[in-house]
Amino acid sequence: MPSLIRSVACAISGGVDSAVSAYLLKKKGFNVTGVFMTNWDPLDEGVSCSLSSDRDDAKLVCEKLDIPFRELNFVREYWIYVFQPLLRCYQYGSTPNPDVLCNRFIKFNLLTAKLLRLSKCAGVRKDAVDNAIHVDALATGHYCQSSFGNFLQYRSDKEPHLLRSADSVKDQTFWLSTISHRHLRHFMFPIGGLLKPTVKRIAAEIGLQAIAARRESMGMCFIGKRRFSDFIESYLTPKVGLFKEFLTGIVLDEHRGIHHYTLGQRANITRANGPFYIAQMDFHTQDIYVVRDAYHPCLFMRKCWTAPAVWINSSPPNLPSNDVQFQWQNKWRSVTCRIEPHDNLVEAAMSVYPCADKKFSIPVGDHLLQTVDTDCEDDRCVGPCLSITLDEPMRCIASGQWAALYAGNRCLGGAMICGSVSLWDEGRESSYTEWDYTHYELDYNTADTKSVIN
Repeated sequence: MPSLIRSVACAISGGVDSAVSAYLLKKKGFNVTGVFMTNWDPLDEGVSCSLSSDRDDAKLVCEKLDIPFRELNFVREYWIYVFQPLLRCYQYGSTPNPDVLCNRFIKFNLLTAKLLRLSKCAGVRKDAVDNAIHVDALATGHYCQSSFGNFLQYRSDKEPHLLRSADSVKDQTFWLSTISHRHLRHFMFPIGGLLKPTVKRIAAEIGLQAIAARRESMGMCFIGKRRFSDFIESYLTPKVGLFKEFLTGIVLDEHRGIHHYTLGQRANITRANGPFYIAQMDFHTQDIYVVRDAYHPCLFMRKCWTAPAVWINSSPPNLPSNDVQFQWQNKWRSVTCRIEPHDNLVEAAMSVYPCADKKFSIPVGDHLLQTVDTDCEDDRCVGPCLSITLDEPMRCIASGQWAALYAGNRCLGGAMICGSVSLWDEGRESSYTEWDYTHYELDYNTADTKSVIN
């Protein structure tokens, strides 16, 4: 039988979600320690980022709740497992997702291991290591749930499942879709049964109005107040390329490298009358192909293929399957899809587009397999490569992004998207005016949400 949980380390970011999570843990009688993670060194940049203010707010939360504050440094690990893969993806003109990598390798892997290791040392001899912390379990302020209960009240010797939050608008299982059940079994999610407005109300009631009023963190904190283009050129050498018209190949202008752009983005082309939208990028030539129509069929896809899937549990789902939900944007609802297994990327690509290995518009994407460093993981259930066919087309499914896969409320796992097939590639020439983003956008007016304290 699982041992009794007394002490919980709660990741404290300085935001309202982690603050209320720590409060709810203490309210339930746990001995709570607030742990602030330092993942980036602003001194490397010579500019300020939000790290200092986040740390101050995290300390304020711990003082208000009367819990210990500890800080753990993961700067080196973040650089290796998150930032370097991000740079490699940008070099290939792909669109990476650093939050997925951070959760997989840092928060729900190395943080877990470090805290449990420090806890063992604390149990043997308090001065065995610096900052020894006694921990029986961990917690975060993520909007998600565990089959073990959001306070691990239903723990067992079986594997836990990752479940969607009660708040479908703020649900964050997409970002956690590649974590392992081995780490999930140690985690509590105190606000997993609550709605965001309820969380903010609780924060105000316990005297954390300033924290509740904070703007939600968006994007990459280490960029600070700089433009992304200025930041990325600190790490990637500019490579001059050409903007070309998608159908004719006519040169419209020059640009400073495909690492500045992503599929579907509006392109600022000064030498021609726009608007223009990015339809394709060639990392070999640095050429970017653009269209004038925001509903051009080359911007919409219903087929894609992925690198080997990363499953949360040790038993992957039965494949092929017609009853899986696909989500590739946290802000959009999932859509039903068919997924099929394949031994390699070429087979996966050719299953949805027979000329994928020959046609420029559909590169296979095998170069992306080398972008992610997984050597800090042990014995993960990985593979096979997948081909995915959606019931409905989605806008701008770009390589480098992550697909999260679901069976109902349960998150099965995720996979890096290596390529997609546009409606144009499938033969459509007319604009896809059927697209209405409001049909997919999650908001409290349309979402099925119910706040429950577990």
